[in-house]
Amino acid sequence: MNSAHIPSILVNGFLSSGKTTYIQDCFKNDYFYKKGRTLLLSFEEGEMDYDLELLKSRRTDLAVFSHSEDPSDFLKRCLERFAPDRVYVEMNAMIPELCETLSSILRIDFSVMLIEGSTFQLYLTNLRQLLQNMVQTSRQVIFNRISREELEPYGNLFRIMNKKASYLWEGPTGYHEKAFGILVPFDLNSDTLTLSDTDFTPFYLDALAAPAHYAGNELHLLCQVAYTPESARDDIFCAGRRVMTCCAADIQFLSVPCHCPDGQLPGNQAWIELTARGTLRPDSYGQNRLVLEAEAIQPAKMPENLVIGLGLSIDSGC
Repeated sequence: MNSAHIPSILVNGFLSSGKTTYIQDCFKNDYFYKKGRTLLLSFEEGEMDYDLELLKSRRTDLAVFSHSEDPSDFLKRCLERFAPDRVYVEMNAMIPELCETLSSILRIDFSVMLIEGSTFQLYLTNLRQLLQNMVQTSRQVIFNRISREELEPYGNLFRIMNKKASYLWEGPTGYHEKAFGILVPFDLNSDTLTLSDTDFTPFYLDALAAPAHYAGNELHLLCQVAYTPESARDDIFCAGRRVMTCCAADIQFLSVPCHCPDGQLPGNQAWIELTARGTLRPDSYGQNRLVLEAEAIQPAKMPENLVIGLGLSIDSGC
């Protein structure tokens, strides 16, 4: 059978993060058993066992990985034996190489990560790079057993780790809502915004999510210049800063496109003091994005801190 054509869901997270509960809750939905069979591959044995009667009633076969077996052989054997129409995978986060083996055999259509509140701080402090790698490969991240107040300070950190993921908070009753609200350290109602180093990351994230917040605003910021292969041709440069989430290997250049009306583009990698006005332009998908219209560009000295940290007093395990 061609395993690349089997829809597969990856459920990742550290031990006791709620993966088993999450998967069983998914199986309670009617659409999981009305058509075809499901194969559930468990790569770790957590504290909660699966309800075998529930799985049977949902046309689901359970296969538990033995660490004495080669993971490739295990996967191929299970796929041949059960011939599933869909696959759910409960992943062991402490063996990241399993994900590489899995992706070489199965087509992962969706990856969700669960983060549990009581161990959240421990893993963020001691296994931050591993946690970040898991977040970066997830389409959805769900936080459980943690209050909104405890979670809120980490919004910018996670949204920089993976800007495309959706982040959900699970309340005590099991209800899900957005994990992070809009949190910017400046007044969005002000016509003029002067962005400091610490303002840049929340500005960038908010501009991605809600570009209309900055339409018509005058912005002042210290930034570095960069170009894409196409941008200079359209009199556009990238105005941005380098931001670090974990360690030097994770530094990213985050930028907003800036149009230079007079065509006098600044040099690549130059540091500038930029005064610009926010405008909205449709991207290739027809979605409005923030584009700055340069009003004044002044050369600037290289700042003392070339890289912006996210200001969390956590010792990285990187």
